[in-house]
Amino acid sequence: MHRNAGNGEPVALGKWQQLALALGGVLGSGWIIGIPEVAQVTGPHRYLGVLPWLVGFAVLVLVAAIVVRLARTDPRSGGLAWWAQDRSGRVVGTIINAGLFVVYAGNPPAGALAAATALNDAFGWRWCTSEDGTCEVADWRIGLLALGLLSALFAVHVLGARAMLRLNVVLSAAKVLLLLVFIGVSAFAHVLILPNPGQDGDAVFAVLTVTATTGIIFAFTGFQGPVDNGDKSGKDHRGFAVYGALIISLLLYAGLQLVFAEGLAGNWHLPDPGSGWPFALRVVATVLPPLTNALVFLYLAAIVLKTSAEQGVLALPGFNKRKSFQPMLVIFAFGFGLLVLMWAGISEITAAKSVLYLFVYSYAAVCYRASWRQNVLEHSRLDTRGGRALAPVSFAAVTVIAFYTGFPTLLWACALMVVVATLMFWSRRAEADRNRAQHLRRARWLLGYFAVLLVLSGCHFVVRYSLAADPGPLADLLRGSRDLPPFENGLVDGIVTSVLAVVAVVAGLLFYRSGVREAESFIRLKNGTSG
Repeated sequence: MHRNAGNGEPVALGKWQQLALALGGVLGSGWIIGIPEVAQVTGPHRYLGVLPWLVGFAVLVLVAAIVVRLARTDPRSGGLAWWAQDRSGRVVGTIINAGLFVVYAGNPPAGALAAATALNDAFGWRWCTSEDGTCEVADWRIGLLALGLLSALFAVHVLGARAMLRLNVVLSAAKVLLLLVFIGVSAFAHVLILPNPGQDGDAVFAVLTVTATTGIIFAFTGFQGPVDNGDKSGKDHRGFAVYGALIISLLLYAGLQLVFAEGLAGNWHLPDPGSGWPFALRVVATVLPPLTNALVFLYLAAIVLKTSAEQGVLALPGFNKRKSFQPMLVIFAFGFGLLVLMWAGISEITAAKSVLYLFVYSYAAVCYRASWRQNVLEHSRLDTRGGRALAPVSFAAVTVIAFYTGFPTLLWACALMVVVATLMFWSRRAEADRNRAQHLRRARWLLGYFAVLLVLSGCHFVVRYSLAADPGPLADLLRGSRDLPPFENGLVDGIVTSVLAVVAVVAGLLFYRSGVREAESFIRLKNGTSG
């Protein structure tokens, strides 16, 4: 760290500090969710469990490639929030900012609840109710514990951004070392790293479905810290930080998945409280990553909220960008509300945040392509030819994964984004905007994209629900406490899903093309040029 005061403002970072920021955002509770679910669906074919992690890694590398290129050629503080407003207008900017706020401010309560749940599982407090032994509906004690942890995380930020980022370097290194030791101890001491989820073994070949629905995407998201630090990141080490964080995470996740699968095959057991340090290691390894991940996202959420306020996307009364108390109060209020929903058993919220991550990341492809064509990238000489080809591929990959997450997840993602976007629009209701209709017209491609994805995934959901022998209550399916079973005929299920996925990709690319054109038009209008 070199210059720039703290107070929630972006801070100049060195090479390893940027890597720690990216790694701190990635290594959270995603692997705790994903590893048991992957092992459950792959059944006895334990080594196939690594394949969905490789697919998820490939998708996120595609997405990260565009985000990093955009950040390198046009660095901005709060970049993902800034670009949308600057390149596509206020309506698109508000929607993207709303999605960003949901995922950033939603991570701390998710991390606090994950840590509280891990403590409950480790010590056998039985503060949850479920049919299969997993914590789905928590009682008031887990809720209070999670709220206490969340409050403690906010208290840490009183120290300021620079102190928090110094702490994050130590914690990120500790997380990597801790998980490596965790893998080794599990392999040599023959102890499970996570509770046994049971085995279904009925989705071995549905790689995209497993990748999209088991927490894998959630486990790889969160790398954008150096991007949001923007022009305050010091020297350009964003690529090193982002790609390094993703590669390190992949190696850790693959090792954890393999040792967990080996433990299930060998009937290993969880270390009990009387086992000493193996038990202590398990507790720390499952509690520390979610909490430290949440700490990073409080810092990022404050940057995004301030960027939104500075651009006029969100009107905060008495806003002062040199003070961080007001944004933190807004983030805490939202986090508390989301914590209540997750505590009540609406597990789809966690998956919905992953979809919103992808939506937000995918906008970078639209922005990058339009910015390059209109020659408004600040450092366009740093661009390489591959970026312009990667942009539509990245957008298509996001569309495929978003479709495969399923209708309930997409519905929750859009609902959360709509609620926050509505509040942002309402906050500036007193403003006179003569170009409101024009901004809305420029957002038609984005609204249409979400609508088509919802319709296609909804059709898939309706077909599967109507043909399922015992689909269960619709409310449970929408809440996420129960999964919709696939067709009894796996071939028919695969064909129907693949056809709808192809339609989604084709439609997505058409909306991508429309989004690029609208962004180009807006850039020309803003710069007073014609073309």
